Amino acid sequence: MRLTNDEIDMFIYPMNDGEVPDDLDFFPIVKYQPILLTRKDHPLAKKKNLTLQDVAKFELVRIDPKLITLPAFEEIIKAHGLQTSFEFEMSDWEILKKFVKANIGVAIISSIILEDEEESGLIGRPLTNYFPKMTYGILVKKGRIPQALLKSFIHLLTTKKLLSAQR
Repeated sequence: MRLTNDEIDMFIYPMNDGEVPDDLDFFPIVKYQPILLTRKDHPLAKKKNLTLQDVAKFELVRIDPKLITLPAFEEIIKAHGLQTSFEFEMSDWEILKKFVKANIGVAIISSIILEDEEESGLIGRPLTNYFPKMTYGILVKKGRIPQALLKSFIHLLTTKKLLSAQR
């Protein structure tokens, strides 16, 4: 990892409790929850007691598997016996939202993608029964005293609301 090899000073990344490597310090910034992204008029948008089996009845669009930030996504899908067909895989969140808006499919993503989208015609349904909330934060090498600028940046991100989360 570039951080432990001193190639970079910090890394912003989503982590779960207990998964921070021993040689790194983690400064939490904000928590996001996993959601099902649909159009507001989609049948799943108002379904009570939403399950992954309900989701499996619809086409699922998704981000490139190498970029997905939901932990154990593939394992959880398989564990619930879902036979989803992934019609599209893409590497751009904006394109993914356009596909959902165009009613091409639904997506399982982090709620960070829906920030500032109140009037977009999209809605996010929490999936915390299946996927854990993610804490985005700053990773630095343990014991390393950050330079003044980095220290100020960490303070800014951890104390100001530059990123917000849907609760």
